[in-house]
Amino acid sequence: MPYVSTGAGVAGARLLLRCLGLLPGLLILPMPAAAQDDLGEIVVTARQPVVSSVATMHKVDATEINLRGDINLGDVMQLIPGVNVRVGAQGVPRIDIRGLRTRHIKLMINGVLFNSTFDGQFDPNQFPVDLMQQVKVTTGGVSELYGSGAMAVINVVTPHTSGSPLTVTGDMGEGGDRRFGFSSGGSHGDVDYYLSASTRQRDGFPLSSGFKTTSIEDGGLRDNSDRKVHNLFTNIIWKPTANLSTGFTAMAFSGAYGLPPNVVDDPTNIFVSRTTYERVEDQLGFAAQGSFDYDADSGWFTRGWAYGNRLQEHDNRYDDATYSGISDVTQKGNYLTTVRTEIGGLGMQAGKTFTDSLRLTMGVDYHHDNWHQNGLIRDVAVTTTSGGGGGGGG
Repeated sequence: MPYVSTGAGVAGARLLLRCLGLLPGLLILPMPAAAQDDLGEIVVTARQPVVSSVATMHKVDATEINLRGDINLGDVMQLIPGVNVRVGAQGVPRIDIRGLRTRHIKLMINGVLFNSTFDGQFDPNQFPVDLMQQVKVTTGGVSELYGSGAMAVINVVTPHTSGSPLTVTGDMGEGGDRRFGFSSGGSHGDVDYYLSASTRQRDGFPLSSGFKTTSIEDGGLRDNSDRKVHNLFTNIIWKPTANLSTGFTAMAFSGAYGLPPNVVDDPTNIFVSRTTYERVEDQLGFAAQGSFDYDADSGWFTRGWAYGNRLQEHDNRYDDATYSGISDVTQKGNYLTTVRTEIGGLGMQAGKTFTDSLRLTMGVDYHHDNWHQNGLIRDVAVTTTSGGGGGGGG
């Protein structure tokens, strides 16, 4: 069993000086919002009618989400026109927007990229509704607004305060699906705060009552379709003066889930794929973001932000339905691997507002993506691959 280790890191930085404004509709700048309720979100602001001519944006707020009783981002996305949420045999939701697959869509939390640097995808089940004050979906020609490769963007804006000292939620569903969470938030002087925690566990998703048993699947709950995810989130906004606002956001999550095997195992049938026994174990993710916004009375302004996120998990393909190892020498291509994705960056903008239609801005934006994998693969030649991305703008 050879040892495989692959990794890559790409970094980019760009310095750009812009004089914008001769017309009120020409201002398009990536920047943290100045308003206190949006501080901490790296957003794209634009004056009408530019946004409507460049891209289409749909928004869903917390009120609509709560009325529907949605649980995670996959549920919320079903509210958006032009979006298709499909769940295949492996039980992981994939989001299509106007024909674009998940790897063509950028997922952002407060404007910070959360796609895997390995395959560009994301799992909507990792993001519960407790983290959502608003969900914005932008489609169309949005690459200028959100960076290269952004053919569609999902931006989750997190809460800054709940207005309630304590909220407790809990629900149960079929397949042993159970969820419990709490949130608390409010204001104290110049500080707004919000804290939430949630846990969700599912024993498996049920098969149809008319399902006919096979040598792989005996019916009832789908084999190896269990899932668990735990989330912790906090957001703090401090406005010490009328001109200065600062914000800090942090989140952590952990979990594990199974990828159900084929229900039919027939090696003589060329149309039946090989049965594999896969699980994603010991997921552990962290993310943090800080920002500040200073607007002087004279029209000068300065904004800055820094962020980082990391996700590590064990991706395993076992010999059989015991999900215990890869010791069977007759089984080819099984593996035990550890995969880590890291994204980090910082930026700053400074400039002066002369009139409502004229602003001079200078900005620096830097980000770094990294992907690393190591582990054991049986009976497969050792190869080295790399992947990643980076960029910036202002």
